[in-house]
Amino acid sequence: MSAGQIPPAQRDEQPAPALNVLLRERIAIDDAGLGNMWPVFYDSELFARVIEEMAAPFAGLVEKIAGIESRGFLLGAAVAAHLRVGFVGIRKGDGLYPGETFSAFTSADYRGRRHTFRLQRLALDAGERVGLVDDWFETGSQGLIARRLLERAGASYVGSSIIVDQLSSESRNALEPCHALVHARELNFP
Repeated sequence: MSAGQIPPAQRDEQPAPALNVLLRERIAIDDAGLGNMWPVFYDSELFARVIEEMAAPFAGLVEKIAGIESRGFLLGAAVAAHLRVGFVGIRKGDGLYPGETFSAFTSADYRGRRHTFRLQRLALDAGERVGLVDDWFETGSQGLIARRLLERAGASYVGSSIIVDQLSSESRNALEPCHALVHARELNFP
């Protein structure tokens, strides 16, 4: 160590802010009450913490992680890579998804829209344990339909891991165990 350097044990290191505090700062809510999750992805350190925390409930329990299009694809693939397990995409609409698929139609989401979800039949083997990842559960309609597709494919649903929980008690119970990093009521809505 050269003169003037402070040994690592003597440095005054500040503990990292709590993850829910950082998420509250980064998730921008517009005047219409819609959340913008993208700033969480832009910050490499925050994104790494989010992925680590989202993966934690599944460590040693799953063979695959499923993610719902679109941000669930990003988060799910990152969580799967972190856990060193396979990734299963659950697609919306009519986007390209080769091969035979299971499909299901959701109930209305927070904007009143309904979606068709699809899952490739070859993505899962019977009995595989699968965790579900997405960014934000508002009504739970997408999470519930994703769970139904996973189970229809013969997989065993292990639970969900999300960034923001805005679920009713009933929907949360249907998706249990449901791990969330922050509750919507903690965010800065206008």
